Amino acid sequence: MSPSKMNILVIVPGGVGSGKNHGIPVLLDFVHLMKSKVELHVLSVTSIDPNFKVEGFQLHSLGLGPKARFLDKWRAFRRFMHSGIVRPDLIHPIWTFPHALFAWYASRRWQVPYILNTQGGCMVSMPALGFGANQGFLKRKIAARLCRDAAAIVCETKFQRRYIPPRWQSKAEVIYYGIPKRLHRQVKESTMGKTRIIHVGNITPIKDQKTLLHAFALLRSQIDCELVILGGEYDGGALRQRVHDLGVAADVRFLGAMTRAAVMNEMAAADLMMHSSIFEGSCLAVMEAWAVGLPVVSTRVGIMSDFENGHCLCADIGDEKGLAEAAIVMLTEDERRLQIVGAAADWSKSHTMEHYVERVFSLYKMHSR
Repeated sequence: MSPSKMNILVIVPGGVGSGKNHGIPVLLDFVHLMKSKVELHVLSVTSIDPNFKVEGFQLHSLGLGPKARFLDKWRAFRRFMHSGIVRPDLIHPIWTFPHALFAWYASRRWQVPYILNTQGGCMVSMPALGFGANQGFLKRKIAARLCRDAAAIVCETKFQRRYIPPRWQSKAEVIYYGIPKRLHRQVKESTMGKTRIIHVGNITPIKDQKTLLHAFALLRSQIDCELVILGGEYDGGALRQRVHDLGVAADVRFLGAMTRAAVMNEMAAADLMMHSSIFEGSCLAVMEAWAVGLPVVSTRVGIMSDFENGHCLCADIGDEKGLAEAAIVMLTEDERRLQIVGAAADWSKSHTMEHYVERVFSLYKMHSR
């Protein structure tokens, strides 16, 4: 190990060397940029694809499947701690359960600090939607303890920070994920012909595509438009059936899950992004839209809640009429749309993934042993 570099252990559920396209773009970007700054060790709970090429960092795995029991994960992590790994200067778990719990245990055994990185709904409990990792009294107590003992807490947005236990919100720092500089494009004008609306998100209850479709139907009654939906389908075809029931099938297309490059190409060809989630910790898809100059209307969640009116237009959760009205404003009021798109693009250029990594690296320097 280079004596000039900190030794950092990042713990992730997967998403680096596993899954479709060998990982989650935001995690791969983070690793790619951080590995030049520190001696980086990444521990994945799930198994690693043997074809994944590791360069410039150490990738470890507990070798478990995505549905492994907590007890199996716990035992595997304890074996990892005794496998000869060099004691890190700091531990950085991404997601709370069980990764931050592993970090808490290791920090006590190794006497090193950890930074708690909240992600998505890890501090949320929405059992009716099958969403949120913070469900039940015991998990809430554990989450509070993890927040208390962390050297620092990193939140994706101000909106997400509201879900940190109130006593520990003052130690929570908001650091926005960004889009790498290489993916930014020129601000675009509206295209000619039929107005193209794009939605990016897996079809799940938390994304509330029911509201999306009803808003689109209202919008379509006033503006000649089509809707393109990008994302995996996990609803057994229920959304496709609703499309037919609403009589909008001729103007709705499902393109399924796509690579990041393909998604951003679809965004560049669209006129408006419409987002309908009930909850978002941040929303990578919206930040990608801002990076290519695509206007956004959304429910008031995640990063959209932090920057509504300035960088996007928002409606209340579940408000199909409000979402449609926001879309009409964005599509018909040219001056306002260009002002919003320009502000979003400026923000995106100053809050890149490179900027995010620099901010996190500063926390590493501040808190490492």
